Amino acid sequence: TGLIPMLIIAGVAYQQSSTTLQKEIYLQMDQFGELTQLQFEDYFKQKEVYGEVLVNLPVVVNAFQVHQSTDGEPEDQATAWQEAYSVLDGLMTDNLRRFGLGGLFITDAQEHSFYATEPFRSALEGVDLSGREYIQASMGGRQNWSQLFFSDVIDDYTIVLSTPLQDPQTNRVIGAVNALIPLPVIEDILHSNIHLIGETGDAYLVDASGMLVTNTMRGEFAQNAAFVRTIETDATRRLGEALTGGDTGFSGVGRYNDYLGEGVLGSYKVAVLGATQVGMIIEVDQAEAMAPLRRLVALLGVLTAVVAAVSVLLALYTAKIMGDPMRDISRMIQRVASYDFTVAADDPLHGYEKRKDEVGQMAAGLKSTLATLRTIMAKITGQATTISQSSAQLLDIANDMAA
Repeated sequence: TGLIPMLIIAGVAYQQSSTTLQKEIYLQMDQFGELTQLQFEDYFKQKEVYGEVLVNLPVVVNAFQVHQSTDGEPEDQATAWQEAYSVLDGLMTDNLRRFGLGGLFITDAQEHSFYATEPFRSALEGVDLSGREYIQASMGGRQNWSQLFFSDVIDDYTIVLSTPLQDPQTNRVIGAVNALIPLPVIEDILHSNIHLIGETGDAYLVDASGMLVTNTMRGEFAQNAAFVRTIETDATRRLGEALTGGDTGFSGVGRYNDYLGEGVLGSYKVAVLGATQVGMIIEVDQAEAMAPLRRLVALLGVLTAVVAAVSVLLALYTAKIMGDPMRDISRMIQRVASYDFTVAADDPLHGYEKRKDEVGQMAAGLKSTLATLRTIMAKITGQATTISQSSAQLLDIANDMAA
């Protein structure tokens, strides 16, 4: 009687606590994802501002004009370009560090790169970049982001911000200043606050095929895995469908096995890097996430054991305080059945009748009944003696009459 309700309460409490805890964890991860997306948007907005600043610097415009100039002797032009290049390089290198960019390069109206910062100077300077959509859009007068792509020029994946460079006198677009976004910075933003999710918290980006855009934070995918390794989980499959279908508002949560084959609680959504849509996945190990539930189960187990122990003690106590009197009263009734109506001075019945419960009522009733029976039997005995004496007298009279 005590355990059944306790087990029912424990089961209901476990189920409700599990559901509530999962909802809280999913909400926390979803909020983390929203915060990270805002950080991405802020980062890319800052770079857009930086791009506008760079194209309006007089040093940049002057260097471009010197490079495009055809006036004067070739030797003078070369000297002027060297001087302008030196000043430009000092400024761009400084801004490269200040703005946290991966690289800067400038293209002319023919979409040729004539200047680039280290470490891509040798790879980019003098390269024909015509046909690049981001440069074409910039030559059309629109600042724009490229898609995340693999550049065969720098031999790496990158995102490029291209800002149109205008002639200050005619406002005609004469070239573009292009900024390479360092993808490790994106990874740092993603991982910076993951400790808020938990010690086993993990966050990473994937493309539509499930290829990692950033490294993970656990296992073999934590290093040198970006753009090399492809993983397949429930999250990557659903994100792949959403990215392929252009569902920019897609998001989801669930319990599944991660890329290490371990059970996790995961939140996943489509995120935007510049103009590139990627899948953002945030996970935490189920064991850590559900640790409070395990503590609840342990507590419920202890409470159940306590209830069981108390129930047993109560059962034994009840059996003693109810069973012993019942046995004594039962023996007394058996004596009554044997025509023994006596109650000894040390009989337990005297103690039971003092109780205020049903046992006391039964003992008092039985004792009263025995007293009544003894009285009745005494009367019957007396009357029997009287009848016996009368019968003797009648017999004497009869004998006399017979004589």
